[in-house]
Amino acid sequence: MRALLVVAVLGIAFCLPEHAGAKNANHCALKVYTTISVTMPDDATVLVPVTIGDHAVFMRLNLASLEGFISKSAVDTLGLQYHAGGQSSRVQYGGHPFAGETTLAGFSIGNLKFGQSTFSVPEPTAYGEQSYAGLPIIGLLGIDLFAHADVEIDLSHGRMTLYSQDHCPGRVVYWAADYSVIPMDQDDVGTLYFPVELDGQLINATLSTAHPFSVLRTDASKALYGFDEHSPTVKTRTGASGGDPTHFQAMSLTAKGLTVMNADIELRHADCGFRRSTRNGAAGYEKCLGLFPLDLGLNVLKKLHLYLATKERKLYFTAATADPKPAAQEVP
Repeated sequence: MRALLVVAVLGIAFCLPEHAGAKNANHCALKVYTTISVTMPDDATVLVPVTIGDHAVFMRLNLASLEGFISKSAVDTLGLQYHAGGQSSRVQYGGHPFAGETTLAGFSIGNLKFGQSTFSVPEPTAYGEQSYAGLPIIGLLGIDLFAHADVEIDLSHGRMTLYSQDHCPGRVVYWAADYSVIPMDQDDVGTLYFPVELDGQLINATLSTAHPFSVLRTDASKALYGFDEHSPTVKTRTGASGGDPTHFQAMSLTAKGLTVMNADIELRHADCGFRRSTRNGAAGYEKCLGLFPLDLGLNVLKKLHLYLATKERKLYFTAATADPKPAAQEVP
């Protein structure tokens, strides 16, 4: 999405307890743009309710995707303007080039209204009609949407909150006494990524909120751990409807104060110029912009409570079951 303007409506503030004075508290307060309920059908994807004009619809959330899109069928059904080609034609979706783009004058998430916004439109055969609970699923929201907002995601309670970026650095985790923080980087096309430890190896990862399982690319698995989809330790599954089998390896994710043991990690073939060490000290790729060795999927993310400070370029998180922060004590 390009030409994005975020307008704060209902700018609600709540103060963090550590601030001793009212002036500092107001300066450091988190300012809420909107809080919405999100849905995870079968723990397979995150659906965000959005409004386009007078139409209530769902869009999938994928923070690992640089750019969002709206399907061609939704463009036609909702009577949106459509322009063939456009800047988005350089991006691929599911191996298909985007056919064009659509510009929205009225787009909102909860109480947060956006200015004129442009979405890519895939080829009609790349994204067909889908629905949930009687509402159409018209496309996908990528990380570009949140260039001017912080994002809190609490999947265990089905909640997402968008905040102003205007707050004190590091003063964002209001729900727990202890938390972890990881610096985020941005590649040359704008995708956010960060280092995590997987089975003792530091590796670059993204937040894939559109996939049920975490995904490890096989060039990385072979170089770092000595296995790929053909190794005897790897489990193979075939869906009830047939199709290509999927391959999984049980692995453990660790960070400060957090361990996710024996998570099923799906293996997918890749050959992207894998390197054992990159500029942030974690294993990553020399080519394949927008792609990283590890995507953290919903089987891991639903165990976490996340806050993406997009301006700070930091990812704050706790376990979903983290102990709550003690109540604030009165300052004399």
